[in-house]
Amino acid sequence: MLAKRIPEIQNKMELTDFYVDGGYFSGEVEKQAQDNGITMHYTDMTGKKPDPEKLPLTAF
Repeated sequence: MLAKRIPEIQNKMELTDFYVDGGYFSGEVEKQAQDNGITMHYTDMTGKKPDPEKLPLTAF
């Protein structure tokens, strides 16, 4: 979904850098961003499963 919107967003805002949640990472997004002169920056939040060796925040 984001990959399809990048050209439209770029035309409206003339971005050079785009900061998004790590869940938006994909090869298609990266290619669209490069093709439109945008550097993508992702958070570390990629939706990975919790480490069973660590206590979750909900344990407190």
